[in-house]
Amino acid sequence: MSTHQAFTVCDLLSAKPLWKMEGMVPLSIAPGKNTLALFRAAGGKGAPAAGKTLELLETATGKELWRAAVAGGVVTFADGLISVKTAAELLALQPRDGRVLWRRALPANTIWRRPIIAEDSVLLVNDMSNEVVAFAGSDGEVRYRRDLRDGLLCDPIVISPQRVVFHSLRMRTVTLQCLDVPTGRLAWESGLSKAAQSAGGAPPVRLGGLGLSPLVWRGCLLHLDLARHCIWPVRMDGGAVCAPVDLSAALGGKLGEEISSWGVTGETLYLLGKTGCVALLRLLEQ
Repeated sequence: MSTHQAFTVCDLLSAKPLWKMEGMVPLSIAPGKNTLALFRAAGGKGAPAAGKTLELLETATGKELWRAAVAGGVVTFADGLISVKTAAELLALQPRDGRVLWRRALPANTIWRRPIIAEDSVLLVNDMSNEVVAFAGSDGEVRYRRDLRDGLLCDPIVISPQRVVFHSLRMRTVTLQCLDVPTGRLAWESGLSKAAQSAGGAPPVRLGGLGLSPLVWRGCLLHLDLARHCIWPVRMDGGAVCAPVDLSAALGGKLGEEISSWGVTGETLYLLGKTGCVALLRLLEQ
């Protein structure tokens, strides 16, 4: 039986491979702006003897910049900081060389969401208490805690260096809460599914499916509504819900309604169906 494994990075628009990594397939992958972080089981040249390694690679070439012995976890990127949440602790690493800047133990028997880096803070949401905790990026000290009141539908989304949006379900209404990161205060709040219901009278917009979290694009948060075959843009400067973008043509045919992931690069929106079909749309033309 063959044990050969390989990992390939491709250009999305051309579908051409950029580079290929032979050997053990990564356990998890996290893309940054120009770099790619991945966890692999330890072993091989230059790797620690046991546990897992966190490796930082150039996205365009696959060149390894550094590797460090870090327990497997969830990685988040930002300029000047890499955050890793493991089962037991939160770490901050220096992107230049992988040096650990600080560690903070996390309480047991608690479900934490993916770390979010905004301004100079690392935000963690406790799904058990619906609370967001802000850690200082410089030393890991707790700056503040804020009660979100309701459970989240998807991971928090950074919309600007100082603003983060949380999506929750309150009284059957998808509600957006925009947090001012430096102060921990509420900047604005918006009821997304109230606008959707008034437009079509259907059930509230569903969010948070794997790979279907809202996208940031040109001053708006884009929300995919498969039930209505449309996208609901919400303005990031105050939470106003804009007119929906029709996707009826794109969601027909081979692509169908089973979307596994979506994203935006420049002016191009892509929808990846579970059948393997891909739809590319120019957002300015919609």
